[in-house]
Amino acid sequence: MGVMLAHSRESRQTAYQGSCKRGSTTMRHGATNCTHPECCGDLPPAAARNGPERADGVTPAHWPEPAVCLLLPQAVGAVSALAAGRGVPEYYRSLRKPSWAPPARVFGPAWSSLYALTGVSSWIVLRTRTRRTVTPTLGLYTAQLALNGLWTPLFFRARRPHLAFVEIVVLWVSIALTMQRFARISRPAALLLLPYLAWTTFAAVLNFELWRRNREPAPRPYEARP
Repeated sequence: MGVMLAHSRESRQTAYQGSCKRGSTTMRHGATNCTHPECCGDLPPAAARNGPERADGVTPAHWPEPAVCLLLPQAVGAVSALAAGRGVPEYYRSLRKPSWAPPARVFGPAWSSLYALTGVSSWIVLRTRTRRTVTPTLGLYTAQLALNGLWTPLFFRARRPHLAFVEIVVLWVSIALTMQRFARISRPAALLLLPYLAWTTFAAVLNFELWRRNREPAPRPYEARP
């Protein structure tokens, strides 16, 4: 009896590893159109196990909804702004700035628009490939978001422009690497990050100029400049 049960289990495992051959067609085990209980009846359909397959045979990973991808960068920006404190506009106005420096009110809408583009870009990538392909790229994308959120409190709350400049250079590199990884998966997703990279380039140049111009305390109004 024990020998018969063992033989039955081995036969069933062999059947699972092979193909279901019934009638004139050969069907993969667990396929939606395979309904033979003696070999595949206890296996869930392929669509239930892996999700629907696209026409090219790639099974998309189960990722968050588009709303989550859109809200994640916005949330990072909001937390960063809160961490920077309330004195950001006043501190920015007190700095000696170049003539091409934008007013403080420009930065909020600019970053919100860029965060929206990065969210759309990440969603395109996440819905295009499988989890195994996307996971390394997702890690790089998350790292650059963290670096983005760190810059504002480092510059405005800690008031360390030199450290903020080093940090934003690292951020720039991480964005460029993210674009490179995105381009391997979806060219439109990589192009959506181009304004983000351009604005970060501008912010890095402005950061350096503010650091250079404000390394020494500003002279008092009654003091003559040399």
